[in-house]
Amino acid sequence: DLLRIVTDALTTHGVEYALTLGSGAQLVAPHGTSADTASALVPQSAVAKLARVAEEAGLALVDEGESLTVYVTRDKSPLLFARQVEGFCVASDVQLYLDLWAWPRRGKEQAKHLRAERLKY
Repeated sequence: DLLRIVTDALTTHGVEYALTLGSGAQLVAPHGTSADTASALVPQSAVAKLARVAEEAGLALVDEGESLTVYVTRDKSPLLFARQVEGFCVASDVQLYLDLWAWPRRGKEQAKHLRAERLKY
């Protein structure tokens, strides 16, 4: 399982992360088909560790057809209020909503579903 392999490698190397976009939303408010890629937020301070994480997880850099996208954030605010869901660290509902809304691949549809199911406004 991609999520487990990647998150275990991140944890092993002490990298704070939060799953976001489709991979995060599927864990808290499933909608449609499951995500075939993983997306994670990590702080900029973790960039130096990402090559070792990728090696341990058996991942390589590609130009297209990615199975994992890592979004590096300059500040820690996107990681605030992340929580454990089914053994994975997932971004807060508000952060998931914001990320999904800005995501061009079915993001608005998933954001609306997340808002109705979890944010209740």
